[in-house]
Amino acid sequence: ALQGASAGADLTVVGFHRYLASAEHNDAQRQAGVIYQDMSRTLSAYWIASSHNTYLTGHQLRGESSVDMYKTSLLAGCRCVELDCWDGGDDGEPVIYHGHTMTTKILFKDVITCIRDHAFAASKFPVILSFENHCSAPFQEKMAEHLKAILGAADMLPKPFAATKPSALPSPAELQGKVLLKGKMHSDMPTDDDDDDDEELDEGEEMPPEIAEKKKDKKKIKVAKALSDLIHLRAVHFKKYTKAGECWEMSSFAEGKVNKLESKNAREFARYHRRQLARTYPKGTRIDSSNYDPAFAWACGAQLVALNYQTGDRAMWRNRGFFRDNGGCGYVLKPPALRDDAADDALLDP
Repeated sequence: ALQGASAGADLTVVGFHRYLASAEHNDAQRQAGVIYQDMSRTLSAYWIASSHNTYLTGHQLRGESSVDMYKTSLLAGCRCVELDCWDGGDDGEPVIYHGHTMTTKILFKDVITCIRDHAFAASKFPVILSFENHCSAPFQEKMAEHLKAILGAADMLPKPFAATKPSALPSPAELQGKVLLKGKMHSDMPTDDDDDDDEELDEGEEMPPEIAEKKKDKKKIKVAKALSDLIHLRAVHFKKYTKAGECWEMSSFAEGKVNKLESKNAREFARYHRRQLARTYPKGTRIDSSNYDPAFAWACGAQLVALNYQTGDRAMWRNRGFFRDNGGCGYVLKPPALRDDAADDALLDP
């Protein structure tokens, strides 16, 4: 019998809604509690639940930062969280906050401890830590120390891919219980401190003063070897499609850049995501922590479509519904056209 409809009575609106959402009517609902997809493919073959500025509880410029936001996101099935790392005080401890804003600061080591404790409570598949590194060398070395003492001691850090040099990234199944670190790596020349969530403005938009100051104050960052030696996924600038990177290299795209690349050559952009991991994120003018529609980036094959998990808007509800699939494990297998080079390119129509 349907709930909401008494014996001999017409079906009520409430009862009809319950019927539409029931497991008997909805195949996706039936699969929601079951990991039924092939989890043995390379990481780039999956959409991966991802969070932007995970530490924030609300506003991007004046909101509170909280360690608990990492726990909340991980327990919701999120598999990629962001850490904006900055020099701390005289105690030598790195902090996490939205730089050059009024957001509050939390300790890096507390966040790493929280991730260790909750990373695999909701899903056994790998968690990716996306570092936005603004720290000087001594604070980077302290970051490396905490990562090894907290995650390394728990056997959560696999050997860096730059050392093993795989021809393809491992699968989620192979990386169960592991934490992957994404960030810039050591080189002889300092690199621009631009692996952060800035972007070109849309026509008619103005950059908030705090974000403009952040862009103005960009400095050259040389990644400390101690930290670089722990990185699994190397953050690199996207240059052109013809320059194929190593499988462990990945780029990040602001939502406006995604729109431009898709408009220019959607199929080429989708082909790129067959072989390379990519992360997308909200534009810098979304200071209210609103979200962009993730479906557009998913359709282009982008794996890590990062959203503001603290905001319960339509886009975030779509994200939650999408990742209920495959047992809510945070990984959803992309269709063949978006993951296999052998697939017919005629099927690519983002």
